[in-house]
Amino acid sequence: MNLVLRADGGLAQGAGHLMRCLSLASALRERGAVCRFIGRAEPGHALQLVADAGFALHHLPVEPGPLDEAADAAATAALLQRWPASDWLLVDHYRLGLAWEQALRPWVRRLAVIDDLSDRAHDADLLLDQNLDSGGLRQRPGLLPAPCQRLIGPAYALLRPEFAELRAQHAGPAGRHTALRRLLVFYTAGHDLGETWKALQGVAGFAAQARRAGLPPLQVDVVAGPANPQQAEISALCTQWGWTLHGQTPHIAQLMAEADLALGAGGASNWERCALGLPALVTVLAENQAAVAQALHQAGAVRCLGWGHRLSAADYHQALAALDGPTLQALAKRAATL
Repeated sequence: MNLVLRADGGLAQGAGHLMRCLSLASALRERGAVCRFIGRAEPGHALQLVADAGFALHHLPVEPGPLDEAADAAATAALLQRWPASDWLLVDHYRLGLAWEQALRPWVRRLAVIDDLSDRAHDADLLLDQNLDSGGLRQRPGLLPAPCQRLIGPAYALLRPEFAELRAQHAGPAGRHTALRRLLVFYTAGHDLGETWKALQGVAGFAAQARRAGLPPLQVDVVAGPANPQQAEISALCTQWGWTLHGQTPHIAQLMAEADLALGAGGASNWERCALGLPALVTVLAENQAAVAQALHQAGAVRCLGWGHRLSAADYHQALAALDGPTLQALAKRAATL
């Protein structure tokens, strides 16, 4: 099977799109599929993850201004005509929609869409939306062709195999998360709009308060990739407090399994954390994250702190101080059931 994946991962929409496409491509490669990626190296992009995983990657030119959907479709079509016939074209992109899909239809046998936004029409043979379905709206009545196969809900979340393995090892939250001893701070593999640095300042305030109270030191794992413009400041703060700074690590699942709490964004990492029953304080960094983060908050699976640009370091300090063992365990239990 030949599969072409069109996805970006930068400031405009986050690296989670690339991560879930990589999870799918890796699983299909093990079954003999040939997978090629098409992407644009936009500001804050994480396309190096594709090359690091050993997949062919073709860069489309980055033009100034908003993405031109028609030009993108034409450039993608030109590539498809040069390559062996594609059995599937998969697109995971908020700025590419119905017109793009219709333009590419003649060049592929079947077309698949990954989309978290439930109000867009698609010309697809398969649609995957891994988010919670409230009131059936994610079934997209009237927005999809009748034959389109719909895969809706967290059961279809695209997670790497290590998450399933670690979930089996750590089944159930009993004995875990009885207190906040180890914290994971991870927002995105790309540019996080300064949220990691801000959150860590709040963590430092919380850690200082705990130290004054004579409590054991908090272990903190920080994941911040090379695209983070505040890498130097983050590294210095981690050194000061004895925290562990990870670059672009392939061991995020293990770090999640070992943590009692995560600070993170409301994107695709939601389902990685839920798979491992990891409580989280979630910050919204993009419009597409808001509804999902709020739904998980209402379900009791996370504490949603709201939009990042409205939060201060003191807000993170206060949110951490408000947590106790029973709260962590309740969040863990509810997250794991999703």
